[in-house]
Amino acid sequence: DGAIDANGPKQGRQLNTNVDKQAYQVGFNDATNGYAEAQGNPDDKSRADQTTNAGLAYAGASAAFNDVAEGKPGEHAQTIADFVYQNAYSKALSEGKANANQGATAFGQGHTLSDDTKQFASSGAKVKDYTKGYNDAQTAFAAAQSDASQIDQHKSESDFDEVYSGAANAFNDISNHTIGQHRNASSNPAYVAAYDKALTSGQSNTQDGALTYLTDIQDYDKKMDSFTTQAEKNSFATGFNDAKKG
Repeated sequence: DGAIDANGPKQGRQLNTNVDKQAYQVGFNDATNGYAEAQGNPDDKSRADQTTNAGLAYAGASAAFNDVAEGKPGEHAQTIADFVYQNAYSKALSEGKANANQGATAFGQGHTLSDDTKQFASSGAKVKDYTKGYNDAQTAFAAAQSDASQIDQHKSESDFDEVYSGAANAFNDISNHTIGQHRNASSNPAYVAAYDKALTSGQSNTQDGALTYLTDIQDYDKKMDSFTTQAEKNSFATGFNDAKKG
């Protein structure tokens, strides 16, 4: 019972004797330790001993951390029909998702991944899930730079979709002269960070476009050819055309 409670909701248990209390505490401690071992290293399969509470907790937590890192959250939630495993899985799934979201947010805030992960290098699970979120955000941001018209296809609330939507909304807000309109369309910190990153990038290109019209109009084609993403071209053209209109 203690092992079940260690990583899940506490139950109202009646512990009548010292033996009961001791057994409960042993189980609680074992499952707590198993979970902590998974946080440190979720890839040591030898620790996933299904005959012990520590092993079951390790198995559940490590499965969840790895499911998040592999982009398959929830996949192994019911692999073992034991509450010790399932409670550890559920707790680690929440923790892993939070770590991934922190990584996705850090990308938008301009962090360097290796600098961040050095700060929690002793937690192998956090390194894996944080890295997954960061890398997903990087890929999603690039997708929005390439084509910001697919927001309706990115509604799952995953870190990837949140970052894509944040960046795409910012790029579109620049083109539509509605800067800031969609900044609060999601409260997810990864979305907000992506919006701000895209807005800063886009506004820089918009200013460049306006200056090109005002100072060196013949440079337009050369500048447009130098951009590698559609978002850069669109924001540059927006600034150029705005300046042209006066």
